[in-house]
Amino acid sequence: MNEFTKKSITSAKLENQTQADLLAEQARIVARLAEITAILSSDNPIVSQNTPPKQLYPKEFDRKAYAVGLIWLNPSISTQELAKKVGVNRTTLYLPSWSDVAKVLRARMNLSIKEHKDYHLDEDMEDNNELDS
Repeated sequence: MNEFTKKSITSAKLENQTQADLLAEQARIVARLAEITAILSSDNPIVSQNTPPKQLYPKEFDRKAYAVGLIWLNPSISTQELAKKVGVNRTTLYLPSWSDVAKVLRARMNLSIKEHKDYHLDEDMEDNNELDS
């Protein structure tokens, strides 16, 4: 008797295909990380450590990946320095600072669930009471 049913053979083929897809995706990710590492370690002659004008980057250059890599290497990099290195206008970068995030989390922890839910309503009611007095 054959131990394997037609269904199990099909699922085994699917599993092999899924593994092949995952390995291919992993290879693409590793290749992309190698590119980013080369850019960040200035092994890439196209991108120098100096801040070249925006048009000197190759057309297919991934600025977002480069910015993420710069932040990964130096989490305390300023928005101005990051924009300069990536070659974009500083106003196009929206990166909240950790202190902003900490303030929001602290404020959220200090509010109870009820206060948090009705926070804006209470604030509006206080404004109306001040006007009535």
